[in-house]
Amino acid sequence: GRAIKRNEMVRVGRDRRVELALEQRARIGRGVADFLDLKKPDVAKVAGVAPSSVRFDQKIPREVFERLEEIANICALVAQFFAGDTAKTALWFRTRNALLGDIAPRDMIRFGRYEKLQQFVLDALNENMQAASGEAVERHTRPLLTERTGNQSE
Repeated sequence: GRAIKRNEMVRVGRDRRVELALEQRARIGRGVADFLDLKKPDVAKVAGVAPSSVRFDQKIPREVFERLEEIANICALVAQFFAGDTAKTALWFRTRNALLGDIAPRDMIRFGRYEKLQQFVLDALNENMQAASGEAVERHTRPLLTERTGNQSE
């Protein structure tokens, strides 16, 4: 009797965890689509599915979720650059960018060019990190170089 109850509790617990995970996937998918103002046809295009199969509930298609999760990661990287400021992040996605061929990042996603956008974002963040670390190194080494050479021109 006790072993059966314990097994039932484990099964119910596992089922509930699966249900919660599916709900979370649906919330992530809906959140990304809402944040970027992507309509079902836009989501269908980037996920490679029929518009009729796009849904944001526990039955969100795997392809839709995986693609929106990748796009969520791009959004998170951009938000990180803007120190978590969602207004600035949203504006960046909606503003035409000359470095992207005078197209808004949101439109790149809508047109299925999210991989190119992801690479652009990663390259830009990498360049910013290198520039920031180079400035930090220069700030810390300049006084040492000035002291050693006796050059007080700064």
